[in-house]
Amino acid sequence: MRMPFGKFKGQEVADLEVGYLEWLKTNVNLYGALQDEVEKALSRLSDDIDDEEIDLIVEGGWPCPPITP
Repeated sequence: MRMPFGKFKGQEVADLEVGYLEWLKTNVNLYGALQDEVEKALSRLSDDIDDEEIDLIVEGGWPCPPITP
């Protein structure tokens, strides 16, 4: 599924940064298919990284390259 809005509009939800997915989950009233895709992407990513790494990413302390459309 592609993001229907925002700075990542048109990009696959599964390809978005963990920090943005966490931000969406916390700050946007998600529902339906988009909510399911965000939760699925976060679940998949949480299998690959631990909670400390997620905290660094969400707080902006992780050296992630920017995503360009």
